[in-house]
Amino acid sequence: MRLRGFLSILTTACMFGLGAVLAKLLGEAFTPFFVSWLALLGGGLFVFACQVLRRKPLLPRLTTRASRVDLLLFASIGTALPLVCVIVGLPQTSAITGSFLLQLQAPAALIFALVLLKEKITRKQLVGIALLLVGSLLVILRNLHGPLEIKGGQGDVFVLIAAVGIGFAYIPGKRLTGQGDALQINLLRLFVASCFLLPFLALQTNGLIVPFSWSVIGVLVIYIVANFGIGYILLQVGLSLLQAWEASVITLTLPLFATVFAVLLLHESLTLLQIVGGGIILVGGFLVI
Repeated sequence: MRLRGFLSILTTACMFGLGAVLAKLLGEAFTPFFVSWLALLGGGLFVFACQVLRRKPLLPRLTTRASRVDLLLFASIGTALPLVCVIVGLPQTSAITGSFLLQLQAPAALIFALVLLKEKITRKQLVGIALLLVGSLLVILRNLHGPLEIKGGQGDVFVLIAAVGIGFAYIPGKRLTGQGDALQINLLRLFVASCFLLPFLALQTNGLIVPFSWSVIGVLVIYIVANFGIGYILLQVGLSLLQAWEASVITLTLPLFATVFAVLLLHESLTLLQIVGGGIILVGGFLVI
């Protein structure tokens, strides 16, 4: 069961890595708030269609007040808030610094899980987490002259808040695993989160930057299905099989997958430092397992 959980989270990281590359392409066609809202709504519709085809109940049975609060926290602090903070913060900081700060979601999730869920961790796993962080940093830097500068400016603060929000999301996500299956939980998560983004969407004058085309539609559909459909569903499956901090730590492999997709789809070059970082990530992953 643990192996299935790790494979689910690894696949999630792979989907999120693909999503990071596709989001770069979509950023040239849509305003950030509009594409984020569209992705959340589209992801919810995708999960809805899957549930209809499966002939399963659409919604989980949130019979207690605590479960309903967890869902609101999951959709707001764990989903909508990080999206807004990333959209606002990333343009005010460098891509390298922002990507590194987002990786701090794993230490945040670890602290939340140890305190709120009373989960356990071994020294070997702590070493693995450290290696995963170092490896992901090397992959993000690309070379030793990469401009990693944490100045504590407004952009850095927003991205850091996003990382803490993502880390916190694993707590209500873990608690909700007993309230319904992964698709039911994510159906509500995505629709509620899209509602939280509506006020910000109202501030946008125009959501589309370039004329609509079939290629843009194709990239958008793949982005929604991969990131907010398959990725979110498998993340919830992994949470039902693993400790919350384990799920968050495995997603530190995301920069590795994002780099692979950037090489394949955007034809970016692969540096020696990224190869070394990828090797360190693999070693750290084995120690965590």
